[in-house]
Amino acid sequence: MTDGYPRPQQYGGLASELRQTCLTLLKTIAAANESHSPILHQDIDTCLQQIQMMLEVSADLRYISLEQKDTLTIRVDELGRMNGGWGKAFA
Repeated sequence: MTDGYPRPQQYGGLASELRQTCLTLLKTIAAANESHSPILHQDIDTCLQQIQMMLEVSADLRYISLEQKDTLTIRVDELGRMNGGWGKAFA
């Protein structure tokens, strides 16, 4: 998804940060599935908020299309709802 970002953004820029945050999200989800910690669910929400903001900036800078941003925003929102459900199930 970040292939269309300008070269300076690929390493140490917005694309790099977006990829890193997505990886952090995956690791946090895996850890939350093991421990069911409410703190980890808060960390998941934080990652999702960061991803959402990066998608907004990416669209504003025209690194991604509005259609791509909207599609990804739907996915991020869905993950947020799932996380809320997981958090309630294990609270």
